[in-house]
Amino acid sequence: MPIIKYVAVHGSPLKLLKYVTNENKTEDTLITGLNCSTDSNIAYKEMEQNFELYSEERFWKKSLFMKKDILGGKERVRLHHYIQSFKAGEVSKEEAHRIGLEWAKEMFGDKFQVIVSTHTDKGHYHNHFVVCPYDDDGKLWRADKKSLNRGKAISDRIALSHGLSIIEHPKKSYNHKYGDYLSRKRGASWKENLKAELDELVMREDVNSIDDLVDKLKEKGYGIRMKKYLSIQVKPNRKPIRTYRLGDGYFLEHLAYRIEHKNFEMPLSEVAKYDGIQREYAICLRQIQIMLYKSPEPDRPHYVSYRTVLKNYELLCYLHNNNIHSVGELKDIVGKAEGKYSEVLTAKKKLDGRISEEEKIIEDFPRFTELLNKNPMTKSERGELKKLSYLADKGVLSVDDVAEHKAILEKLRGKVEGIEENIKAVKAERDKLTDYFDTYTQQVQCDYDFLLEKAREEQERKAQAVQIEEHEQERKNYHYEK
Repeated sequence: MPIIKYVAVHGSPLKLLKYVTNENKTEDTLITGLNCSTDSNIAYKEMEQNFELYSEERFWKKSLFMKKDILGGKERVRLHHYIQSFKAGEVSKEEAHRIGLEWAKEMFGDKFQVIVSTHTDKGHYHNHFVVCPYDDDGKLWRADKKSLNRGKAISDRIALSHGLSIIEHPKKSYNHKYGDYLSRKRGASWKENLKAELDELVMREDVNSIDDLVDKLKEKGYGIRMKKYLSIQVKPNRKPIRTYRLGDGYFLEHLAYRIEHKNFEMPLSEVAKYDGIQREYAICLRQIQIMLYKSPEPDRPHYVSYRTVLKNYELLCYLHNNNIHSVGELKDIVGKAEGKYSEVLTAKKKLDGRISEEEKIIEDFPRFTELLNKNPMTKSERGELKKLSYLADKGVLSVDDVAEHKAILEKLRGKVEGIEENIKAVKAERDKLTDYFDTYTQQVQCDYDFLLEKAREEQERKAQAVQIEEHEQERKNYHYEK
């Protein structure tokens, strides 16, 4: 039952490397370096070289409060530290290390520098992963919630392949303020009262849009500020609160979804309209909706939220609108979007190259003409003229020739804005499709079988209810005929 945790390391990278390779905590055979040494001092030098090359910052820091090392008000991560813990007695130290290696290779690929060390000094075996933030090509590792959830899904899949248990439906963790907790406990939380008011309004038949919701809130005396977010002022002397701060289900897009669907799960007649992976996905979405609308918040699995429902609903609509009926078709579309993004980046790179070339021609021409007319020249000047002779090869010999290149430069610069806008649009589409594919993959890997089983149970209960009703009707008809 492996559990994945993450810690960002902002200072003293050598200290961490020495800790994970400490011989009192592990063994030589349980330390593996991917693209780096298993010796902490050598690994430090290797990771230092990569980090300083691509970040242009110093790897080692004497203090966490060195202002020149702070990037945009945030501390730059020196090393990423992941920990994979196993249930005591469930796995041998050798197998724990093999699982850790499988996880690291799938999680980080084959270009990041990673030390994998299995510690045996506690009552349970656990793997430490120390990762340099930059890979061999300078790509930066993004340690965020999305990558952590992906890492957990990979860990669960590998654990199952090794015959280990996993936590199938972990509970959600909540981060509420203590004052709000005490208010809820006393039954006097103004936030809970506001949530109840919103819950009642979204279900009303005369509330069909966010504008209708805003009008109803104003009628009840609330102060409303509607811009990028919906802010509600409960009392004149109280600061307005943005609805997303009330929690899941109260983001503006969540409220819009709830108003449209009135907290009703997708009917089976709607599910029947789909086929292929669309139908199975619609069944899963229906089950998530049922759990969301009918279960108390603390009892819901971690993936049951309005955010999840909204993302899954958008994905289902995308699959249906684009006639995607298999995983292969979805993967192909994501691949094409990735390819198109690479194409526009290559086009931008070529444009930047041409602009740099024209700028250099214009910048070098005055010195070139100066040296041509100079006599005598020093040895270094003759060498400089030789380097600048490329201008003659390009036919740039007069002021008129330079004017032509200036016109070309202006024309090229005029294309920059358009191509940058195109890159943004293509990237947004690529990111959207990648997010859809990740949503589908995560759902399939973690929750798919469970949700389909819940759907089968629901169908069986309905079938039994129909049989009971038919039997009761037959019994009544029999007595009536007698």
